Amino acid sequence: MMLKLVDIKGALERRSYPPELEGGLILDITADDTSSWNGGRWLIEWTGGKARAHRTRRTASHLPSLPVTIQQLALVYCGTRTARQLATDGFLQASPAAIAFLDAAFPPGTPYIEEWF
Repeated sequence: MMLKLVDIKGALERRSYPPELEGGLILDITADDTSSWNGGRWLIEWTGGKARAHRTRRTASHLPSLPVTIQQLALVYCGTRTARQLATDGFLQASPAAIAFLDAAFPPGTPYIEEWF
């Protein structure tokens, strides 16, 4: 399976999350050559099963920060790999708090694809 996140804001805001998830995370996203607009620092805040995403320049010391490539985020987003698995395999380097929060937001699962192309 291949997944490409082409709209970070839309992808993060239009999906559901565990209703008990509360808090925020700063994602420092490294985009690829075909979706450079996704790159940069994003503040993601979760409440009530929803997320709000917007670009930010500030560093919020009270929030966990996570440097991630768009490809790594796609794996976590669809449940193919957890942040912990990526960290264990050496593909993701972040604080335990940031990894745990990302895993809580995107629990592992088996992606269901309704259409194939």
